[in-house]
Parts: sequence; C-alpha cells; structure tokens
Amino acid sequence: PTRIAILLEPTGQATVDRDPPEASPLAAAVIKRGLDIVQLDLVGQGNLGNPAQPNGGNQLVPNGRRAAGYTFGYNQAQLARQATQLVRLVQVLRQQYPQAKLSLVAGPSLAPAAAFAAANLATSELDELAIELDGFRWETVSEFEHPAFLPGIVKYGGIAGCLAAEPQRRVLVLQRPDAVELLMASRAAALAGQPERLVSIQLGADEDSVERIANWMQPQ
Repeated sequence: PTRIAILLEPTGQATVDRDPPEASPLAAAVIKRGLDIVQLDLVGQGNLGNPAQPNGGNQLVPNGRRAAGYTFGYNQAQLARQATQLVRLVQVLRQQYPQAKLSLVAGPSLAPAAAFAAANLATSELDELAIELDGFRWETVSEFEHPAFLPGIVKYGGIAGCLAAEPQRRVLVLQRPDAVELLMASRAAALAGQPERLVSIQLGADEDSVERIANWMQPQ
C-alpha cells in the first residue's frame, strides 16, 4: 500500500468484528478515496475494555482513600497506555511499509485525546493527523477516573500545546463550537513559518465531518 490510514472511532473495531464485516461511514469514505485502513480497539474499548467499566475510564488501585497518587504515582493513565499502543502500531507499519504515507484519523468522543498524545510521540513516523474535537477540552476533565485524564496536560497547554508542538506534518482539526485553542495553535504555526501545515475548520451544527476528513485525505 502507498497510503495507510489508522482510524480511531468511538466503537473501536466493532464494525469489523461483525459477520459479515461492515465499514463505518468514515472507513468507507476513506477507502473510496484509495487508502488502505487499519482499525483497532484502544485500551478500554471493545475487546480491550473492562466489563466493570463499560464506558471506559481509568482503573484505580484498591484503596480506602480516593486519591490520584495511589494509582498514578506508579501506573500509567489509560490515555497514556492508548498512546503507547498507537505509537507501537505506527512504528510497526512504518517498518513494514517504509514508503507508505501514514495518517492517523480520530473521530469524536475520546479518540482525539489518544491521537494527540500518540502523534506527539511518533514524531518522525507519522505523516498526517486528522482530528474531530467536537468540543473536547482537557480543561473540562475534572475527575481522575475520566478516560481522558492525563497528569500535567493542562499545565503544558492542553489542546493548544499539542497542536503547537506538532512537527512539520499536515494537520486537520475539525471543531464545532468556537475554540480559542485553534486560534492559538494557528498563530504558533504562523510564527514557526509553517502556517499551511495546520488546517482548522469550524463545522456547522448539523454538518457531517466524514466528507470533510475524507476529502482532505484524498491523494493529491
């Protein structure tokens, strides 16, 4: 394959596991444009989920006191584990297909958080990043059980910090409400002399993001 898209969706690989397998709307649109796709369950999703926590979330060590330090002083947050999982997948694909263009595509729900973390780690192996934020902000995460909890992420700028730290690869960010983070990241890209690498699009209230993402990824 010459182009491979890793798709992260709220349902994980549930549609692929069906008999017969089905393609999600996003997967179908990307395939239609000539890309090969990889779909997977992240830690906490689908086959890798915890039956005791059907909606995901961090697993805490047993302790009578409710304190984050008892778990996260020694253990990774679920988001960090998901990012590590994605980085390893990207590295394997890069080794297997050294000439292919690799894209990471994250739909709404909590997948964007994992994608941001993974992309900032897989700096040289990943060529494109497309993310639909759908209003997500790390500043709104107030509980350490939350599946997007990541110690220290707000201190380092949250979404704006992740976008500003992106290397010289194409990045598409879709957002529904106005987001000051995108403005800050766009200014950072402009100051770095790379204003074209970050494309931010405000979606209409009822606008479907699938075609926006697929068209942006269409081979040039």
